[in-house]
Order: sequence, then C-alpha cells, then structure tokens
Amino acid sequence: QLIGMFAAAFLISRIPKVGVYLRCLNTLIHEVGHAFFSLLTSGSVERIELFGDTSGAAYTKSKNFFVLM
Repeated sequence: QLIGMFAAAFLISRIPKVGVYLRCLNTLIHEVGHAFFSLLTSGSVERIELFGDTSGAAYTKSKNFFVLM
C-alpha cells in the first residue's frame, strides 16, 4: 500500500500543470521547515524565496555560531 501511494504521488507530480504547483508546495513546506527550526533555535527568518524551477531558499540569521554548522 505504501509503494502504491508513492507511485501515485510520483505520477501526479508529473502531470504538466498540476505537478508544478505540487512541487512548489513541496518546496514551500521544505523551506518553512528551515525557517521553523531557525526560530526554534532563537534565530530569525529574513525571507523565503520560491523560484520558477520549483527550487527555493530560506534566508535565516542566528546569533549562535554552532547552529549554522
């Protein structure tokens, strides 16, 4: 059943119009995870960027050097 769910998710993500939005949503969730853990470790979030190729970046700041590693 788990393999079937992964296969369905893979096939849905390859649908031309729908797949791009789902991959962007996945990237957004991923980058929000970085932002959340930055805030959890007393950091701050500068901005989150999502790009047209479905990649993204989370820009964060931290006072603690060891959090950056």
